[in-house]
Amino acid sequence: MLRSLNRVFAMSYQLTAMSLIALAITNCSGGKMDTTNKVTFPTIKDVPAEVWQKLAQKKIYFCHQSVGQNIIDGINDVMKQNTQINLNIVDLPKVPDFNKHFFAHSDVGKMKILALNVMILMRQ
Repeated sequence: MLRSLNRVFAMSYQLTAMSLIALAITNCSGGKMDTTNKVTFPTIKDVPAEVWQKLAQKKIYFCHQSVGQNIIDGINDVMKQNTQINLNIVDLPKVPDFNKHFFAHSDVGKMKILALNVMILMRQ
């Protein structure tokens, strides 16, 4: 029984790794960023409300380790001070409503399989 469980976990780990590699290959541009339409803003207050609304309409998944929670805390602090920023931040394992927009996040070390499932569902 233990041997078969170990085999299942090993296969899950391999599937996760292969899927993440496949996602990286299909979604990365090799480090080349298009900067032809680059826009810069001196401060966060200079970013138009339409830009924040456009960001809030996206489905974003942020899979993190170590300081990732600090980044989420920082985003929440910025949103408190700037009411024009209204991201729907979802802390997994609470599964987001895929019919709505969200900024979901989780610790990759604890949630590998759920993280993979979220990424797969976001691609559909």
